[in-house]
Amino acid sequence: MLHADDNPGVREVFETILTCSVYRVIEAVDGQEALEKFKECHDRIDLVVLDGIMPHKSGMNAWREIRAIRPQARVLFLTGYLDEEGALETLQKEGVPVL
Repeated sequence: MLHADDNPGVREVFETILTCSVYRVIEAVDGQEALEKFKECHDRIDLVVLDGIMPHKSGMNAWREIRAIRPQARVLFLTGYLDEEGALETLQKEGVPVL
C-alpha cells in the first residue's frame, strides 16, 4: 500500500494502524514522491491512498499520472479538501472512493 500525505501526524497514525493489521505501508510526503514511489514499486502496490492537497503535486495530478501508468490501480482519496474544480465529480464518475 502506498500512502501519500504531507501531514506527518496523519502519516504516522495511518502507518501505525495499518502495520498493526499486517499491512506494509510505503509512505510519501507529497504527490511527487508518491508518483516516484509508484513508478518504482507499482507491481507491489495494491492500493494507493492519496491526500487531495499536497505540495509539489496534488493528489489529483498524482492520481492522473498513476492511472496512466497502471489504469487498473486501486486508489482511495482520504482528504478534507480537493482544490481542483470538478475534482469530486471526476473521481465519482471514475469510481474512485473519497473519504
